[in-house]
Amino acid sequence: MLPLVMLDVDGTILGSSQQLSQAFLDKVAEVRGKGMHLAVCTGRICGGLGLEIAGQLDGEIPHVFHNGAVLTYPDGTVFDAQILPKKTAQQLIEHARAEKLVLEFYTTNQYFVEQDSELSQMHAETLQLEPVIANLEDVLEQETVVRAQWTMYAHEFERASALELEGADLYTANAGHRKDVMFASITKTGVSKGSATKALADHLGINLKRVMGVGDSGGDTPYLDIVGHPRAMANGDESIKAKYPVVPHVDEGGVIKALDQALLL
Repeated sequence: MLPLVMLDVDGTILGSSQQLSQAFLDKVAEVRGKGMHLAVCTGRICGGLGLEIAGQLDGEIPHVFHNGAVLTYPDGTVFDAQILPKKTAQQLIEHARAEKLVLEFYTTNQYFVEQDSELSQMHAETLQLEPVIANLEDVLEQETVVRAQWTMYAHEFERASALELEGADLYTANAGHRKDVMFASITKTGVSKGSATKALADHLGINLKRVMGVGDSGGDTPYLDIVGHPRAMANGDESIKAKYPVVPHVDEGGVIKALDQALLL
């Protein structure tokens, strides 16, 4: 049995119903009863549904949020946080205003946008958290920003990614049930789901070769690349399905299949 499994949320744990199935919760209880640790590895904020899911998976360990920028326990206690450079954040603000794109700034448990929009409301419903409407330059001066994110329609990605970032990395993610929407998460250079997975494994004293990672998008590649047992969801990006072993579609219990495999390894 593998001692640790890293699980993306949207498109991996959560499918079209946007709810955890009873079959999945039963499997969680089974593997946890045998001593396996389960960690959320998500771009989501440390709050709302993401934090609730972390608590349902494993209350004993830190979980990965903000695309690797924050490791926190389900009770909200922060284990580690990486800060987005202010120069990078200012670049993003200027680009967002010039291109009329939706930019979100994140602290560990809050997020901010400059104005309400269809996209920001859609994302709020997904997160089950309302954003704070504020001038992002003021947020940058008054808050500790760990991550920024473009929340956009897929056709806007070229404009958003045209900005050459200094001191930061960008990773894309699917918007789950909304195929016309995508996210691009921006974190400090070197910070990713991979760096956070390594930090968690080191903290638990677990060799990465004995870790499984399950994901569905290109943003999951940093941790799928470093674990010994990567798995791609059948509903995932073609790029990761071509690279890693595939488990069934999220709506067909693919994550349950992955956990069954982890029990046998």
